[in-house]
Amino acid sequence: MDQLTILRYITGECTPEERREVYDWSRTSADHAKSIRQLKDIWDAGSVSTDEMQFQVDEDWRRLENRIDTSGRPGREEYVDSQRFHMHAYKPGGTGRSISMWMKVAAAFLVVSMSALFFWQLSHQAQQEEEMVSMREIIMERGQQSNMLLSDGSHITINADSHIRLPDRFESDRRDLYLESGEIFVDIESDPDRPFFIHTKESVIRVLGTAFSVRSYPEEREVRVVVREGIVSLASSQNSSRHISLIENQMGRYYIDNNQLSSEFVQDTELFFGWMDGYLKFDEAPLERVIRDLERRYNVRIVLEDPSLGSKRLTAELKGRSIQNVLNVLSSALDLDIEQLEENRIMFRNSRNTQVSEHLTTALPDRG
Repeated sequence: MDQLTILRYITGECTPEERREVYDWSRTSADHAKSIRQLKDIWDAGSVSTDEMQFQVDEDWRRLENRIDTSGRPGREEYVDSQRFHMHAYKPGGTGRSISMWMKVAAAFLVVSMSALFFWQLSHQAQQEEEMVSMREIIMERGQQSNMLLSDGSHITINADSHIRLPDRFESDRRDLYLESGEIFVDIESDPDRPFFIHTKESVIRVLGTAFSVRSYPEEREVRVVVREGIVSLASSQNSSRHISLIENQMGRYYIDNNQLSSEFVQDTELFFGWMDGYLKFDEAPLERVIRDLERRYNVRIVLEDPSLGSKRLTAELKGRSIQNVLNVLSSALDLDIEQLEENRIMFRNSRNTQVSEHLTTALPDRG
């Protein structure tokens, strides 16, 4: 409620619409109604009319005259001074009216001060309540995955090696979830009065009701949003005026290093949503990126004997539930030798057959 509207209501200068607005607001809580009554009492107490002031001073003067008659007639100079005081007190527009006006000013000052204090208390109370909202931290370790039902009816799937924060329940006029790192898929319950916001460290995604994924792993230096259905807005957290809108089967990227946004349509959404159904799908993906996803999903550590192997490209659908099945596919598809060094630690190297073939090709003389 606007403080100026409250002040106009208290002083009787508000419009009928403002009066109804204040009345409706005062009924929203007992504290609101009590505060309005207190402010009105302060104003009424200070609003003494000139006639009321005149009557009170007349009564005081009569009491003084009675005391004078009882104690004896005063000297001429004392009497004249008293008359001068008496006449000055009742002079039209004189002290009597000034006193009344000053009381109204004082009342107005008190009303303004009290209303300012009241609104400060309200905002402070709201801030305290906001701070008191219990926040939950959910961390998925490598090799873990989870599904959750949120307090508003929305669903969320959390991928491995992910960290989110969210309140136990959404109490305000908006819903906020914080993706500290990792990947999630959300199916948002539609609520036009409470938009849903997903915050990463570098971006903010705003939705009303839709289903989409958000990926923000630190080493990838980008935030990626892929929409399954609905409409999503992706913006930089540094400048929310710069944003892009994404629709079904569209992918948006926010590039952290240069603060740029891009969007494109995707032909195969399984590349981005397969992880929820227990498999990974790649299309010409560099091996170094494939390795990161495998390490998260299976909680293993993969090292390359030759760093240049990371640039090899993989197109495959890895549906094996055991890491061994997946490694067999990789070995065949990329012509790799794979060695288990120790528990949860694996070495990728070029196939020995490939190495021998390359060596022979180099050794053979050019007979051209």
